[in-house]
Amino acid sequence: MKKFMLCLALVAGVFSVNLGSESFSAASNCYAQEAAAPVTIKPTMQIDYLVFAANALKTIEIKGNEVDAFLVCQQTINAEIQKCVDAKKRTDETHTFEIRLDVAQTTVNLLERATLTGADAVRYKGFVASLVEAGKKLQAK
Repeated sequence: MKKFMLCLALVAGVFSVNLGSESFSAASNCYAQEAAAPVTIKPTMQIDYLVFAANALKTIEIKGNEVDAFLVCQQTINAEIQKCVDAKKRTDETHTFEIRLDVAQTTVNLLERATLTGADAVRYKGFVASLVEAGKKLQAK
C-alpha cells in the first residue's frame, strides 16, 4: 500500500508538469506493481545465521520512517527461528525458508548498520551469502 501511495504521489507530481499519455502509463505501472504478487526467494542457511541476524538487528539505530520495514524484517526472521525451535532443530543444522525479496534486501541493508565483533564476521557473511545465492537462483529462472 505504501508503494501505491508513493506512486500516486509521484504521478501527481508528473500530472502537474505533464498531462500527456506518459503520466497515465506511469500510474498504471505503479498500480500493476502493487497488484502483482511479491517475489520470494528460498535461502538455505544455518539456523545460527538466523539467530545472529535477529540479534544483530537489535543493535542498529533506525529512523522513525524505517520502523515498519524494521518490524517486518524482525518478525520474518523471528518467525523462522520459531519454526526451527518448534521442529527442535539445532543451531548447526540448515533451514530453508521463503522470504520476500524486498524483505531480504531491507534486512541486508539494516544489517549493514549493525555493530559487529570480529567473531560475527563468519555468521554475517553466511547470512548475506545465503540470501544472495537464493537471489541468483531466482534470477537464473
